[in-house]
Amino acid sequence: MIDKIIGWRHVEFNGLLLPANGAVQRARSACVPLHAKNADPNWPISNMGCGFLYLRKGRKFVVFTRHQLGKDKHPSQVMIRLGPVTAARLNGGARFFQFPALEYGPEEFDVCAIEMPWRLPILKGVPTFIRSVSVSPIADDGSEIYFAVGYPSRLTKIDGEMSAEHFGLTQVLTWARCVVLKRGDLPMLELLPGEVLLERCSGDLDGFSGGPVFGVGKKTKVLSLRGVIIRGAVDKLFFASTDWIDDVCDKALTHPALEEVAA
Repeated sequence: MIDKIIGWRHVEFNGLLLPANGAVQRARSACVPLHAKNADPNWPISNMGCGFLYLRKGRKFVVFTRHQLGKDKHPSQVMIRLGPVTAARLNGGARFFQFPALEYGPEEFDVCAIEMPWRLPILKGVPTFIRSVSVSPIADDGSEIYFAVGYPSRLTKIDGEMSAEHFGLTQVLTWARCVVLKRGDLPMLELLPGEVLLERCSGDLDGFSGGPVFGVGKKTKVLSLRGVIIRGAVDKLFFASTDWIDDVCDKALTHPALEEVAA
């Protein structure tokens, strides 16, 4: 199914030529649920949507959006889920990077990142880091096929515990076409109808914030990161392009590299 949508049986992802289905599955594994560790013993864990793992100039990041923290959460509370019953808190030596306050800039300033010191094992089921690559500007000329990944809130069950029986998470991949609006607006994905949309979202896109947007070049046969989802509307997702992600991650380069530790 996926190779028919993409148009090729094999595509390149993270520098490797892979079967189209395998490349898409690796890409979507980079999208991880985000949680917050709370002080309330009656509700120790809360859901924050999702983010994704990103490798930029040898440094490792979790990319998401500032509004997911809300007004009452601090980056030191952020946790990412690495498996059905495994989660790790990011505050152990991690660093938080963001743009100036949202009130003084465009929506793209919502992009933020946490540099993480973990060394993840190369095992089945462990998330993949998306490698930073040079990409052409986003266009809506049909030269790329797009898809987005997220964890819709309506498909998430949480009752404050981290064990599998108390937690239900469903990842959704949705194919879309890209629409570039007038200068200064966020690029937008319009979800494709029935036969191409692999997993219906029913117009409810809450929980997609922080999720990755990917593009597959029809001529280049390359699958690459194209942005991070900022907000959604009915059957539409608005995202900040990869250059905004790189700009905020590059803030880390003014600091010494973190010493790696096992996750």
